[in-house]
Amino acid sequence: MPLRLLFSFGVVVSLASFLLGIAAILIRLFTAIPVPGWTSLFAIIAFLGGVQLIGMGLLGEYLSRIYEEVKQRPIYLVAEELGFPDPREVDDGCRAL
Repeated sequence: MPLRLLFSFGVVVSLASFLLGIAAILIRLFTAIPVPGWTSLFAIIAFLGGVQLIGMGLLGEYLSRIYEEVKQRPIYLVAEELGFPDPREVDDGCRAL
């Protein structure tokens, strides 16, 4: 859950900073209101921070899936949980004598 939350927060931060950058550009181009220099700097730093959060969330999700795969849990646990018979104990008549 924290990994997905990190990814989501990164998307929100990146989107908000991108919109702030676009708004600063539009205000500068179409109005006489002066836009201070820190606005563009803040938008760029926040956007890159959001991209880093997205990257960390994706990397963490990838590592958690690798960890689950590396545990090497036996496949037959699923069959036991669902109540299927053990394939080693089923006599289907095809074994050599």
